[in-house]
Amino acid sequence: MQSDLIAELGTRVVVPLYTAFAMKGKTLTTLTPTFEIEGRQYVMVTPQLPSITKKQLGTQVAELSAQRDEIIAALDLLITGIS
Repeated sequence: MQSDLIAELGTRVVVPLYTAFAMKGKTLTTLTPTFEIEGRQYVMVTPQLPSITKKQLGTQVAELSAQRDEIIAALDLLITGIS
């Protein structure tokens, strides 16, 4: 998932792929796209990027919606290698 342009980081962003059969039609076109790999249909389950549960979060200490553009730019650079 991560751009080769920043491969020196030593880490990788990964997104799980499930068979389309396992998803039983529970997909959202943009959020969970389907791909054909070696003749089989797979769904990229973007909501399951490594994450933690809400219960594991502590008390909110900041609200960063005003920095949305900077956050999106950082994620875009990580994934596409383009800022």
